[in-house]
Amino acid sequence: MRKVTILLISLALAIGLCSGFAYAGDALTAGSAADGASVVFTQAKKGYVADRVYALIGNEYAMMVTEKNRVQTINIINSKYDTTFRMSCRQTPNAYGSYNVTPTSVYQYAGLLAHGVKVTAAKTSKVGVVAYAGKKLVSCAYDALNEDTSGAYLVGHATNSKGVGAITVLSGKTGKKIASKSLGKVSYIESVWWSYKHSRISVRRTVESGMYLDVFSFNGKTLKRVSSKRVTSSFVIAPTLVQRGDGVYYTSAKSSGKQIKALAGWSFGGYVTKSTYLFYKSGTKNAKVVDKNAKTLATITAPYNENGWGVVGKYICASTHWDDSKAIQTIFTSAGKKVMQLPKGQRLRSMDVPSSVKYYTSKQVKVKSLGGATPTTIRPVNYYNSKLKVVKGVKPALGEWFHLSMGGKGIYDSGRDAAGNLSAYTGYRQRTPNVVTAAGGAVKCGRYTLSRPVSGLYWPISKSDLRYGSKDAYVAKSSTGKFGLVSYRGKVVLPFSYDDVFCGSSGSITLPKSSKIMVKKNGVWSFSRA
Repeated sequence: MRKVTILLISLALAIGLCSGFAYAGDALTAGSAADGASVVFTQAKKGYVADRVYALIGNEYAMMVTEKNRVQTINIINSKYDTTFRMSCRQTPNAYGSYNVTPTSVYQYAGLLAHGVKVTAAKTSKVGVVAYAGKKLVSCAYDALNEDTSGAYLVGHATNSKGVGAITVLSGKTGKKIASKSLGKVSYIESVWWSYKHSRISVRRTVESGMYLDVFSFNGKTLKRVSSKRVTSSFVIAPTLVQRGDGVYYTSAKSSGKQIKALAGWSFGGYVTKSTYLFYKSGTKNAKVVDKNAKTLATITAPYNENGWGVVGKYICASTHWDDSKAIQTIFTSAGKKVMQLPKGQRLRSMDVPSSVKYYTSKQVKVKSLGGATPTTIRPVNYYNSKLKVVKGVKPALGEWFHLSMGGKGIYDSGRDAAGNLSAYTGYRQRTPNVVTAAGGAVKCGRYTLSRPVSGLYWPISKSDLRYGSKDAYVAKSSTGKFGLVSYRGKVVLPFSYDDVFCGSSGSITLPKSSKIMVKKNGVWSFSRA
């Protein structure tokens, strides 16, 4: 559900034009001596009206969001508060508790890049790029576009009307085509930069005779195919344990590998440790833990015939049903010893945070969504330590993926901050301003409450979302309900006289970082700088 909603939210972000509004802004000064402020901000005497800020892009641009009558508009504005580019879309509730998104402009939002906005043409669904200054960089002629981690280059692929595919490398800054290579007749293409070697591009293509993996080198000017091989579906569990697409296990990924007869009829269930693995026979009571040589280290017999086996943290879980609400789950150690059996409808989950709480059980609940439907989501029941003993004093108030609930009744959380660690994720109640811990309490910095106003649909807030760059300064709220910046120990960095403060950046890792913030006063947003 979470992945689907992430996609829907991304599709819903579309950009629309709105003129800037001038107002007599006050010069920002440091707080009173009693507050110990040490930073002075200066503010332009001009601003921009919008519901919220989605991203700050370097020190020159910002992405502003406005929603009205289910039409969402996002404007790219420059530091002079002029709109340089816009798109918009209409959101129509559907039966799944989400939205159908219909573009109401030529382009639809598709992502932020180092030098511009990735867009999708509403008529053709092809992808291109528009510069933040509003100039078209790359025409919408590609099925997909990806940038390398420096933002200097883009690789795109497309297939023409005759079914002939090609990949093209373009300048990320100017959009100019640098090099292109034909891939012949294809039915599917996927092209990506190597994550660890950005002078190379891998292309997975499907043709009539099967699937191929091509590797191209790129030296800044030319593309060269350095390898091409037909690929077979295989999954490397360990250097000596490989599962082929037909479900047969071999001792090597190479064609010389020998079949492992001891694993015939068994299915891979997950990694118990770095060198031990879970295998099970679907629909039976039987599972086993093996080493890299497929030698059985432990056998497990569940109380019922199981439809789902898996590993959670260091424990092995067997479930009687694929449907979480109907399943009875039994928990075993890696040695095959039964630890506990959960009530019907509960599942064990783990949390990868440095906390005294390592695991939690959850159950499915229904919540009324923004679209009027009633989707299912997950809510914690109990929290446990590494030995699966219940941790007392931690109220299981928050649930994963509660972003579809309405009217402030739903509580948001990533499910990773059960102990209330400020360094991990925190949550918040919809349409209320306070960030809360997983126990439901406010996060304090001195006498101020860590906070950000909530307008519209947001994901769980982490400490880093509220931090001003690398400084010890966080968005917080005073007792008067105004917002500013405060240090971790409660020292005022920006006076608490604003209706909202935004200092984060969202989008691609290549997105130019900003040393500016945006503040909202009397309904108007404006840029400020330390």
